[in-house]
Amino acid sequence: KMSEEGQPSNKKAGIVLRTKKNVAGNSISTKLIKRAIPEEPKHVIQGFKRICEKQGMLKEADLVEKNIMKLVAKTKVLSDEKLLSFHEFIPADELLRKGFDILFDLYDYYCDGEQVKAHMKRFQQVVTLFRETEVVITNILKKHLLQKSIDRIKVVFNFLANIDFIVDIWLNPDIQSELFHLVHSLNKYTQFHYS
Repeated sequence: KMSEEGQPSNKKAGIVLRTKKNVAGNSISTKLIKRAIPEEPKHVIQGFKRICEKQGMLKEADLVEKNIMKLVAKTKVLSDEKLLSFHEFIPADELLRKGFDILFDLYDYYCDGEQVKAHMKRFQQVVTLFRETEVVITNILKKHLLQKSIDRIKVVFNFLANIDFIVDIWLNPDIQSELFHLVHSLNKYTQFHYS
């Protein structure tokens, strides 16, 4: 039985669910969640981290990865408890895929300052798609998670949906190999479909 907020109305059931969600956020279960995530999303995260390392932002990338893993773990608990379905995330996934497709297309302009400047609307479109993804995910999870967990979504998208960050990557001549691998991972992700 559920309350209006989507939480179990039974106090004991609520405590059990909160405990499961908290345990899901610890490092042991996060390692298990990493193993459960399909290869395509893992490769995107790894590619992103390699670029951040070259940009001197590994600490920030580690924080983003940590927040993603905690959110995935808590979402898995909610799914296991039949409080939400992974199918609810399809609209967010579609937005991400559109953003990834645009980044894949923009790879042709890597380190070409004039072309990057000429295609700023497309870079902005990626940022907009990422922000829309953030809103969809937040709306799905806000009735199930504490504000602290919802803030994790903001941390992830405040970092990723930053046009200066994205353009800096496209203009950095020292990350050609890393960007190629990330863009290849983005392309593979857009061809992969959750069952």
